[in-house]
Amino acid sequence: GLCTALLLGAICNCAIAEPSNLGGFLKARAGASVLDALANMGVASVFVKAVKTAGLESVVNGAGPYTIFAPVDSAFAKLPKAELEKLMKDSARLARLLKYHMAEGDWT
Repeated sequence: GLCTALLLGAICNCAIAEPSNLGGFLKARAGASVLDALANMGVASVFVKAVKTAGLESVVNGAGPYTIFAPVDSAFAKLPKAELEKLMKDSARLARLLKYHMAEGDWT
């Protein structure tokens, strides 16, 4: 499925990520938004763009607690390019899909 490889606890004091990227996430997370931290990791740029396109920035950067199952760029790369482009142009459909990657509570 689209949700692979990267699990983030989007709570200020909790993060689980691939070991090679954990240090970058924790460093980016200090005083940064969740989206900024994801962007700084360099493995979830498509997810970050999708969240912004769908208008879900305030949800992702909200108070929580919640957990984000953020698909990495390689997961998005498995989609046909035309399908991904179509999805990115339909913000309502994109928002519905992205909300499946967000769960209330601390799942880490």
